[in-house]
Amino acid sequence: MKKDTRIEHLLDEAEQHGLCAIATDDNQRRRLGRRVESGELVNPHPGLYIRADV
Repeated sequence: MKKDTRIEHLLDEAEQHGLCAIATDDNQRRRLGRRVESGELVNPHPGLYIRADV
């Protein structure tokens, strides 16, 4: 899967602060959702995302 630098930055920022990433719009939500479906991310609660390898 092609890496989206904006999504990577969102995930990096959240990890640096010990938080889950939160999508700020529908486009991000769809992109993050596709990564959940591929197993790259985990969705522990609706609207929250973390990398599966963390």
